[in-house]
Amino acid sequence: MFCSECGASAKGRFCWKCGAALPPEPVEEPNRRTRSAADETILDDLPDANETWDEDELPNIGDTILDEDGLESFRRYSEARQSEFETRTVEMPAEFPVADTSVDVGEETLVVPWAHDVDFQKLTGRGGVRRQLEAAARQARGGVSADRWIDLLDNTVPRPAKAAIATMSLLEQLRVQSGESRLVALPQPTGLVSVALLKFLARHGQPLIEVRQAADGCLFVATIPADVWQCKGTLYVQLQRTEGETLAEFRAVVPGHTTDTAGRSRLLDELVGDLRRSA
Repeated sequence: MFCSECGASAKGRFCWKCGAALPPEPVEEPNRRTRSAADETILDDLPDANETWDEDELPNIGDTILDEDGLESFRRYSEARQSEFETRTVEMPAEFPVADTSVDVGEETLVVPWAHDVDFQKLTGRGGVRRQLEAAARQARGGVSADRWIDLLDNTVPRPAKAAIATMSLLEQLRVQSGESRLVALPQPTGLVSVALLKFLARHGQPLIEVRQAADGCLFVATIPADVWQCKGTLYVQLQRTEGETLAEFRAVVPGHTTDTAGRSRLLDELVGDLRRSA
């Protein structure tokens, strides 16, 4: 510093030349950073703590680094943004697409889109039906494997019938020999009964041999596996769509065994009971 009396450069409490008292030297704070011109430019861009904004004019401070002078402004800015997000709502569609396995609940009954369908290829081509059959095939404890059963199903191409079932039974058209048989009227739609039948065959590992397609129903031909009760045979199930119900005819044929019917009766009773409960 310089002496205010004589102009000499001096420091301390008194001037060394004229003895005049010198002003006290400024004390620097060791932890306080002196602002530079760049700091002043940054701080000029910060919103003022006393400034107010409209909702559509909220300040955008980007990546600005705040010091103590800008903390209050940033806090108010953050609260305004938080309030904006909290009041937002997400509009959801009124309805979602319904898969073909979904059901519409009415006042008394369940309505399934494919419930009355008798077309074998359309039924087994539906994604929901397909998943049910695959799950049933994985439950099999005998017969063919699940993969083999599904593979045989995929390779089954229905053969067209010569006439409608109402005109002539498909069993008669194929001249199926007599065997243990059942004729049952089921109150469920034919599409549901058809899927329930295929699930029964899948759970028991009984592969399809043939399918005959008529305008009013189907004839399903499957293998009866050999067991301790009987030799290998053939199961015929004809499902006819009628008004308000399904007419089902079952026939189990084991070549060379015309008198011993215990095994076939047991199979048909189990099958009919399963369709009554499941369809």
